[in-house]
Amino acid sequence: MKEVNLIAVRNRLPHGSMLLIAEKLDIDQKIVSSVLRKGWYPQYRDKVLEVALSIIKGNVDSSKSVIKEADALGLTTTSLFPIPRKKKETERPSGTGFADLFNLGREELEDYIKENELETDPDDFNSFWKGAEKNRVDLVYAICKGLGLDMPDWNDIQNLDREELIEVINDLELETDSGEFDDDVEGNEELANAICEELGIREPEEVEE
Repeated sequence: MKEVNLIAVRNRLPHGSMLLIAEKLDIDQKIVSSVLRKGWYPQYRDKVLEVALSIIKGNVDSSKSVIKEADALGLTTTSLFPIPRKKKETERPSGTGFADLFNLGREELEDYIKENELETDPDDFNSFWKGAEKNRVDLVYAICKGLGLDMPDWNDIQNLDREELIEVINDLELETDSGEFDDDVEGNEELANAICEELGIREPEEVEE
C-alpha cells in the first residue's frame, strides 16, 4: 500500500512553505510542521498535503486523490514513515542545510557521517557533563562547519521578526514556546534570546578598542 513520502514532500517544498500552508488553511503552523514531519493530526493530513503538493506542482487537479497526485510527482512510499534513501559512496552531500541536519537524531547524524565519509568524529561529542542533547547539537555544528554550510549566528536570529522567529522554531522543532513571550519589541528580543540559547548560540563579545 502506497503512502505519501513525507520526507520527499518536505525536501521539495521551498522555504517558507509551512507558513504559507498554515495561512491558506487557517491553522497553526505547528500543526502543519507536525503533519509533514511526524504524520500527526490525521484530521488535517489530507488538506495539508493537498496544499503542499499544489505548491510543489504549481496547481493540483482536485479530481485526483492526494495519493495519486503524490504518486504522479514521485512522492509516495510503501512505508508511512520512510527512511531517507542512502547516498551512494561516490555521491557528495547535496541539498543539505543546517535545518536538515539539526532535525536528525544522534544515530542519524552518525549514519550521515559514515555514508558521506566525513572526517567529523562523533566520539569527540560524548561529554558526560554536557548531556545528550548538547552533545548532539555540538555534533551538528561540527558537521556543518566541516561541510562549509551556513549556520545561524546571534545576529541572524536577533534580526528576525516575530513570524520568522516562529518559523525557525517550527522548522527546527525547538521546544521554545513563542506563546510565552509578549508580541512586542521586548518580547521578541526575549524570544530570540531563548532560541539562541536552545541552539547553543552565544552573544558575541564586544571587542574593546
